[in-house]
Amino acid sequence: MTVFPKNARVVFLGDSITACCNWATRVVDYYTKNLPELSVKFKNSAVAGGTLSTMLAYFEPDTLPFKPTHATIFLGVNDSRNSALDNPDETARDNALAQAFARYKANYETLLALLKEHGITPILITPAPYAEYFETGQPVHPHGHELIRRYAEHVRYLARRDKLELVDFHARMAELYLDEALYNPDRIHPNDFGHYRMAECFLNAQGLEAPEYRTLDEILEEPVIGEWKQLTHLIRRVWGTELMLVRDYEMPLEEKLKKMQDYIDDRGWSGSPVAITLEALSKEYLIYKPKEAEMTARISEIMEEIYK
Repeated sequence: MTVFPKNARVVFLGDSITACCNWATRVVDYYTKNLPELSVKFKNSAVAGGTLSTMLAYFEPDTLPFKPTHATIFLGVNDSRNSALDNPDETARDNALAQAFARYKANYETLLALLKEHGITPILITPAPYAEYFETGQPVHPHGHELIRRYAEHVRYLARRDKLELVDFHARMAELYLDEALYNPDRIHPNDFGHYRMAECFLNAQGLEAPEYRTLDEILEEPVIGEWKQLTHLIRRVWGTELMLVRDYEMPLEEKLKKMQDYIDDRGWSGSPVAITLEALSKEYLIYKPKEAEMTARISEIMEEIYK
């Protein structure tokens, strides 16, 4: 695997681990600082809670307008339906897990075909391991590590079969997480240092030497990359809220906004942490969804400014 070519346009496809704009921002920061002569442009199209089905549904409205030349695919955790591992009914559990894996394999084939149709080079990334053996004090999904390992192995198989570029986050994080604190207590989402390790793995796979660890907050003190991340994260939160609460990708904007306003008006907010989060996301959606095109244009301007 080599560095992105000059004038490449790279889109990150993924779930919340990518939508939070940490490891991906570190990759963007590296390219803009160390390889500015390549003028590589980046877009984050990941969606919190997203699956391969989500990426397929959002491909035309969210990904394709960027005109990407390359797409990283980092998905599998949400596709796996790992909550089914907690089901005491063995038959129901096994059926749910088998259906989820079959759907993942089918959707991956569809996405690869779609990327090929549009001349987009895929870069496959194995899903990061479920840190089952990392002691956090929180309940664990039994056999969660083995479940995600199966998904990672399938991604490796696809890379071998189609001779595609592969970044093996699963192998690297599994190697490290018992000796380094890389995860949040939920065992799914990496912490800041875990995101650094993933960005390091990505850059190393391209034959690049990653810089020493800095917190994301330290990186974002620099105004240009800070603004890129801030706007990108806002847009990804809007898309994540839309996935969670609107659930109709083709609905006209005015109807989406009305549906969200109705949702806010009709809810009897309980004051629970979940309710507070949903209320905040809903109100944020009403503010920023109408500004999405403006924010997207500004992100493009930032990319141009970086390379001047």
